[in-house]
This record gives sequence, structure tokens and C-alpha cells, in this order.
Amino acid sequence: MKNRILLKSIGLFAVSVLSLLNISCDKDDERIDFYKSQNRSQELKGWWRSIDDTSENPHYMLFEELLYKSVSYSEVHGYYIPPEGDYWYNTSTHIHFLAPGNFKGSGTERATPFILNATKDTLSTYSNPAFYFVKSEHP
Repeated sequence: MKNRILLKSIGLFAVSVLSLLNISCDKDDERIDFYKSQNRSQELKGWWRSIDDTSENPHYMLFEELLYKSVSYSEVHGYYIPPEGDYWYNTSTHIHFLAPGNFKGSGTERATPFILNATKDTLSTYSNPAFYFVKSEHP
């Protein structure tokens, strides 16, 4: 009898936890769908190399069709390691990012003001501090 009550309690607890996780995932799913449906300028897509970084292994940004990746050189591994990536879209003045959440919490959103120069080969982002990038090839 005690085992039956214990099993029912564990089962009820598991269902409760999974329900809470599902609510968090649903919210992220809606935001991800929103990000996927937004505009992503062709001019931003591709590799961008930081011109603020004076090291021999500068920082890069990669704008793919749906994902943005901030790519840094790993001294430990000896090569560039791209992360999973964030969803992105842009307006005429801002690039919006969504880092999807996990089972511990929902994702985080942020927006960065930007300007592309007239020839579309230099990108200025105005977070604090400002950063400057030039159109580039894969590192």
C-alpha cells in the first residue's frame, strides 16, 4: 500500500514538473516562430571580422539564414569554435537576438543598434562600447 502511494506521488510530481517545463518551452517556441518570420537583411548575412581587435585571431560574427553566432578563437583548441547560435532578425535600426532557453528558464532577448556604411561592407554596432566589423570570409 505504501509503495502504491509513493509511486502515485512520484508520478504526480513528475507530471507537474513536466507541465511547468512545457509552459516555458511553449513560450520560447512562440518567440522562435516570431523570430523566424521576421526580416533578415541579405546585406547582414555572412561573416564579419572585428576591426577593433588587434590580436592575430580577431573576433568574428556570423549571420546565417536564421542563426547568429559570435565566433571567437579558442587558445586551448587552436581554432575558431562557433557556438550554438541565437535566432536573429533586423529592423532598419536594430538587430534583435533571441538566445533560446533550456529546461531551467526561458530564453533571453536583446537588441543592438547598428549602421551599415553606404557600400555595405562595414558594420557598426552601438552597444556599450561600439564595435566595428568588416565583411569577411570564413576565418
